[in-house]
Amino acid sequence: MSQTAAGRAVASAHTIQVESLIRYAFELVPGDRQAQIDAHQIGLAFVRSEARAFECDIPWSVSAEWPDGIAKAGRHLSEISIRRRHESDDYHQTGVVGEFTDADWEAFVAFSPYAFDGTVWGEGRSRLAHFSDSGTALDIWLTQEQKAQFADLMPSADLRPLLTRRQRRHMRGAP
Repeated sequence: MSQTAAGRAVASAHTIQVESLIRYAFELVPGDRQAQIDAHQIGLAFVRSEARAFECDIPWSVSAEWPDGIAKAGRHLSEISIRRRHESDDYHQTGVVGEFTDADWEAFVAFSPYAFDGTVWGEGRSRLAHFSDSGTALDIWLTQEQKAQFADLMPSADLRPLLTRRQRRHMRGAP
């Protein structure tokens, strides 16, 4: 992703209005690794200003497939995680990280397309993003304006709204 595209995504992240967030599912092409990475970086840039906590797993068992920078991000996330009894050297979880630095967030964003599962929460534990399956699945809560901006930054992304029952009723005009 170009620095310009990343900068525009970060700049637009400050426009989140919680009342009007819609959950979008991204249809990511499994074979297009760069598109998956770009979608994660752009999508997480949109929610950064509202992010209050995050979590992800760190599947070290597949680390041989990761580029060097990703292993570094995985090590950073492992260092801020609390080791649990059920974890092995092949699999770690960050647990919910509620206080984090910019370096922690950068490691999280870099690592997100390689995690089996991860989530970002906003104020009051409202979900802002969820990803899974090593970069092939990404759901993100955006305003309609942000969705349009995302589409401009990444025209190949197929964004599909996943509306709640209440949102569907509201769109039909029902109370």
